Amino acid sequence: MPFRLRAPLCALVAATVLGVAAAQSDLAGPLAALAGPDAGRAGRAFESLVEAGDAAVLAAADGFEALPVAERRARAKFFAAAVGDATFARIAGFADDADPAVRRSLLLACAHARLHAAAGLVGRVELLVGRLEREHDRALRELALETLGRLESPLALDALERELANLVGDERRVAARALARRAAGRVRVLARCERALAEPLDADLLAEWLAVGFGEALAERTAPSAGRDEFAAFARFARHPSPEVRAATQLAVDAYVERLRFLGDADRAEAAYPKLLGRGLNDVELRLDHARFVLEAGRSPEAALAPARALARELGDGSDVTRRRALAAAHVLAGAAELCLREFDDAETSFARAAAVLDALIEEHPESFESSLSDVASDALELRGVCETWRGLILVARGVGYADDRVLERAVAAHRFSLLSQAVVWKAKPGDPPIGTFDDLLRHRSGPLRLFLLNDRAGGLPRELRLRAMRAFGDALATVAPAELPGFRPAAVDARRSDFLTDPTRLAVFDGLRDRIAELADNDPRPNAGFDLDARVLEYVRDSRWPGPFALTLAAHLRQDGRPAESRELAEALIEALQTSVARRSSWAESLIAQAEGAIGDSYTDENDGERADETLNRALSRYTDIETALRENPAASRFADTMRAQRAATLTSLAVNANVKRKRPDLALEYFERAIAIERTEFSQVLLACYRARAGRTAEARASLAEIPEAPGNYYNLACTWALLGDKDTALAYLARELADPDASRGSRERQKTWAKDDPDLASLRGDPRFEELLR
Repeated sequence: MPFRLRAPLCALVAATVLGVAAAQSDLAGPLAALAGPDAGRAGRAFESLVEAGDAAVLAAADGFEALPVAERRARAKFFAAAVGDATFARIAGFADDADPAVRRSLLLACAHARLHAAAGLVGRVELLVGRLEREHDRALRELALETLGRLESPLALDALERELANLVGDERRVAARALARRAAGRVRVLARCERALAEPLDADLLAEWLAVGFGEALAERTAPSAGRDEFAAFARFARHPSPEVRAATQLAVDAYVERLRFLGDADRAEAAYPKLLGRGLNDVELRLDHARFVLEAGRSPEAALAPARALARELGDGSDVTRRRALAAAHVLAGAAELCLREFDDAETSFARAAAVLDALIEEHPESFESSLSDVASDALELRGVCETWRGLILVARGVGYADDRVLERAVAAHRFSLLSQAVVWKAKPGDPPIGTFDDLLRHRSGPLRLFLLNDRAGGLPRELRLRAMRAFGDALATVAPAELPGFRPAAVDARRSDFLTDPTRLAVFDGLRDRIAELADNDPRPNAGFDLDARVLEYVRDSRWPGPFALTLAAHLRQDGRPAESRELAEALIEALQTSVARRSSWAESLIAQAEGAIGDSYTDENDGERADETLNRALSRYTDIETALRENPAASRFADTMRAQRAATLTSLAVNANVKRKRPDLALEYFERAIAIERTEFSQVLLACYRARAGRTAEARASLAEIPEAPGNYYNLACTWALLGDKDTALAYLARELADPDASRGSRERQKTWAKDDPDLASLRGDPRFEELLR
């Protein structure tokens, strides 16, 4: 249906227009610069126009249709960042612009955080539904569906459910996920999935909602009353005739457990595992997940070790590929628990057993490397590489230097298995090569990052020693694959160790792929004058290995411990490594540089240097914007583009926090934050939205936002700020006490949070209260 201007919005626009004429002359310069060739001047113009608010929006809308496309695009992007209730109706008609980039910006404007008026909501929903009827660009149709889900109102969700009945294929999947991504929509998803126990539901919708939405909604619902089977749906869907539904049911279980952990209800999460056994799910995987959960949730390493060993005994030495891989996983979990107990010899034995099981599996089942089973083989090889990372880490934890031959041998072996895992998929599947990185082994669900290095709950080495081991191990891995671990300090070693393209053992991994790689290299659009075919093949292999963010992970935890200078040093080293790398600069590498700039900016915030923080964070913001622009031309990169949008929103949130706490500019903080939440609305940003509304004196809106926010440990501090701004000292102090009593927080992290709270203007009403002063001692 065509968009129709609603009368209440007409009145709002009319009231605002009265003051526009006087302001237009002051805005002419920034508007002219907005689409100019000078990127720096254009950025400053954008910021000044956002700060000018409604008057600037109305001035930019004047004569919009007659402007050249470049100017329309620049102004539409500004509309998406600055539109409000008083101006939305004036720009809404531009959603029918001939240029898709303009239409895209107008769709994004529909979900802006500054849009509160109920009357305007009807118009926004009509605009989005109308675009679905008239839009031919697939990406924009999908964006309209996603935006309907972001509005969260019953009106928008009703429209989204109606559209589901008319859509097919990818658009139907997008709409299904859009409905499931927000709490209000998840309630509907839960109801529809549970009704599917008694009445038919299309398998494609059921699979989508099990994969995203159902598990989270089940966790968010109050625990069931006595006699009610909370897991009846899991049991039924695990036996569904559709393989997609059966696979999605396991994802729903994982989402249910993760959501409960986020909500701080680890007891209910752990209790689910034994209740799910014998229900048609994969019982072996459930038992592995249970042992892994116990270790991660801090029940004690012994509590994870016993079931892992018991499962390993039961699995024995069977020849079934799936059971053998599960046996190796059980040995890995046992080794992780033993390392957390500082039983180094036992841990080495367990990891060696896992390695032996996987070596035999790989040797005895060459059919696994054929196309139909390549994923199985790739997973097995990746887990084999994980074993080597653990064995190298044991040596580092014991105090062996990172440049020691024994450590580097483990690092080379781990890298070789990572290459093998990548090559198996490359060999079996057509198309461009899969991307590989050392980081995948470290972040594996059975890898050392989750289960040991960053696991403060499981005991073992003190946090300071684990962070030190993380730094040393990063240096070791960077020694054998420096391009994949930027930011660390490689040791000076023989070239065969430092460059896998000169190491015959690792390069041999790609021997069976030479013809495939040569064909791809021949078709590579990059200039290749002066390169023979062998050189191009090597270059193509090098480019298939990407740098990882391991150094940024360490930097984040150093900052969390109150060590901003060390955090900044790592981030700066990563930027230097990527800027001087001989490898092709990709959007991924640019995104790592942007993340590092964000980490540097955050470190300046911690050191009370608000101006340098603002400058650095804005540099990261510009880089993310450039990456998104480049990715928009490549439909295949849509998922990566989503990640970039989320990173841009996070950077804007950092700018908002810095502006409020360090620069004492709440007005600027609100502008940054509204731009952030217009890009992505997360639970964290929902809490901040309540806080910003309270700070602006919009108490009713703040309280309404608070009613939608779950009580989760990650929200406690900002809930304390919000209640303090609303004048409820008792509730604010209760949340602050819960934040500072977090048993998982390190001493450095707790002290950093206390220092922050002392200077946080949102907690000003608590100062002088003896309870507040006692908490911050």
